[in-house]
Amino acid sequence: MIKTYVTIERRNSKGDILEKRTQESHSWLKHFFDLWYPQLGGGSLSAIYDITATPHNLVNSGEANLIVGSPPGYSSFFLPGGGFYNNDGPCHLIGQNVGIVIGTDNTAVTPQDNALAAKIPHGEETGEILYGGTELFGLSFVNPNGSMNIRRYFTNMLGGNLSVAECGIYSPGLESNYPRHYGYYYCICRDVVSPAVVVANGEILSVVYTVTITV
Repeated sequence: MIKTYVTIERRNSKGDILEKRTQESHSWLKHFFDLWYPQLGGGSLSAIYDITATPHNLVNSGEANLIVGSPPGYSSFFLPGGGFYNNDGPCHLIGQNVGIVIGTDNTAVTPQDNALAAKIPHGEETGEILYGGTELFGLSFVNPNGSMNIRRYFTNMLGGNLSVAECGIYSPGLESNYPRHYGYYYCICRDVVSPAVVVANGEILSVVYTVTITV
């Protein structure tokens, strides 16, 4: 049995916890299984919609699908281009679109969601928030349970309050377009945060997904 919990902490600039809540996540989406399918030998999938609602054909890359660790903000990183062709090159990805993401819309979750309803972008302007890197930590196996954590920090520097009403996880998948592979972003998890968390200027928000398995 697999269970996932979301823990949200709001902190002041000194790191003191001002608010904390934990809720069970029920919201692994269709694209989570879409990204798994080629990796498990199920072959390619067609018309899988990325976070911009653009359809792509997912392929078994052996490397890129379902990565959630990422650098902060606009930082770029590269994933191998696959391995089917000798002239494959690396895929270029942006940190804020891989890993945990947050948004302002509390529209109900559906299994077919392609993205957060209203993702908050990285930045310091109105309606933006600074994205730290997404990290994985705390891998543990103590019979009969195993668990791991996925965490990202967000810092509000826009000068006013920001209301966070949804969170989720984005992950890359590869599309083959001979002779190259191209990486796109897919929403694999989305949860409504209710009531919304209001993050004031200078405050820090952490979102932690804890995935547990019992055998």
